[in-house]
Amino acid sequence: MKPLHLPFLFGMLELAAAATLLLISWSLPGSRDVERTFGSAREMAQVAGQHLQLLENQMTNVHEGTAAIHGAMQQFADTMTTLESLRYPVITLNGLTPSVIWRSFLPRDAGRQARDIAKATQAGMREVGQLKQDLPRIRGSLQEMDDILANYSRQMAATLWYSGLLMGLVAATIALRTAEAGCRRCSGRSSGRGL
Repeated sequence: MKPLHLPFLFGMLELAAAATLLLISWSLPGSRDVERTFGSAREMAQVAGQHLQLLENQMTNVHEGTAAIHGAMQQFADTMTTLESLRYPVITLNGLTPSVIWRSFLPRDAGRQARDIAKATQAGMREVGQLKQDLPRIRGSLQEMDDILANYSRQMAATLWYSGLLMGLVAATIALRTAEAGCRRCSGRSSGRGL
């Protein structure tokens, strides 16, 4: 069995490394793929921002409607409290003797229940108002996320572009060293030292 020369072995290893680097560089996503992916994410953030703007406009109407409902429920509670104190007579005859029983026009807790409903509408109005105040901050966060995605997309595309250049340079360097090692081996001027 013929022994392998050390420069030849190193040359083969460098050639295998160059081929591996070339395969890795081909498997990396291109800048267009990155831009497409981040572009989709940015579009989603922008659409969400537009929907939040529409929701914000609708929340103004909902807040005004809730305030109107609260006002109506407050008047209803006042009316119920007034009606709760009214009584009407119920006359029954026991033979020739009439008996009069005064009954409440409404159940005793009708006013309290109406006030509780008015308090619930007031709490709902506060919640709608809080949500209305939070929506611009949420929309601002979405805009900030869109800016971050745009910046990250640009940086990632540039990184991939530079890594492609670097992989090409490394592969070319390895191929050049392999060629030099092959020339030295062929010419018989091998120095015996590694690359």
